[in-house]
Amino acid sequence: MDSLRYARLTNIFQIKIYEAPDRKYTFGKRAYIGNDQLWYKFSTPGKYYPAKQSNTFVGGGIFRNEGKFWQWEADGRIYITGYRSGQTELSGFINKPLAIGKDTTSLRIEGSLKTLVPDYFDQYFYSNHFEWTNHFNNIKELHLGAKIQSQQYKTTVAANYALVGNYIYNNEEALPTQASGELMILSAYLNKDFESKHWLIRTQLLAQKASNDRYIHLPTVAGFISMNYRTIWSKVMHTELGVDTRYNTSFYADAYQPGTSRFYLQNAQKIGNYPYIDLHVNLKLKRTQFFFLLMNAGSGLLGANYYAAPDYPYYRRTYRIGLAWSFYD
Repeated sequence: MDSLRYARLTNIFQIKIYEAPDRKYTFGKRAYIGNDQLWYKFSTPGKYYPAKQSNTFVGGGIFRNEGKFWQWEADGRIYITGYRSGQTELSGFINKPLAIGKDTTSLRIEGSLKTLVPDYFDQYFYSNHFEWTNHFNNIKELHLGAKIQSQQYKTTVAANYALVGNYIYNNEEALPTQASGELMILSAYLNKDFESKHWLIRTQLLAQKASNDRYIHLPTVAGFISMNYRTIWSKVMHTELGVDTRYNTSFYADAYQPGTSRFYLQNAQKIGNYPYIDLHVNLKLKRTQFFFLLMNAGSGLLGANYYAAPDYPYYRRTYRIGLAWSFYD
């Protein structure tokens, strides 16, 4: 008899004027007004919390999505009444295609600036084992990102910058807490695909760093590589053999609290520094497909630090078999 219930009904009335693709200097426009009706219910009686909330918001934007020279968009929303009164959200992006030789490269720059009212369950909570009433300040978020993508070389390079004020996190007692200072996060990633007649290799590499590990824990480096060999036997049997490997450096990953369904900071157990290797075979004959998957193939051979979260181990070496047969009219 320990549960929470949440329901939301949102209605939006919008007027939207589309751009004319064949005209160079036109752009689309939209304006809208919306309303949220929200209901919250705690199964344990005896405590008063505002069980019904509502929000009224207005917003709009301009955009150019059909242009060949560039595409761009700018949006904004403000909440004028209700629980989220005063919350503002501004966002936008610019995407510029670049023709470099035979390659179609694109440069995308995006950003957002938000003032967010803390989530209801960060402010109010009551259950058999946890209870809190908070009066957090609004969260302030700034995000900037840039990405370069090459179609010919199947490569994406990107970097992101985030600055968060009044960041809300779950402390070591699994209780929501507001940070006293600003939190900055820098990240960059590289995605590269290699493809030939029989081979498809996909690689992803991520590097990231937070300015203060008192509020958030992140692995410094994470990577993924997928190698697949594809062929056709006797001109009818489509076959794919592959191996997928995921890896991240060790870090104090957030622990899980079942009583609140929240993850929270901990400094007792590190996870990571373990390669998760999956092997797979896919066969397709006309409308029949068969697959075999061997999950965590390195368990027992490469150590035993395979955890999805502290005290929650990932699968040991196990397999799955599947068969699909499609029927057409």
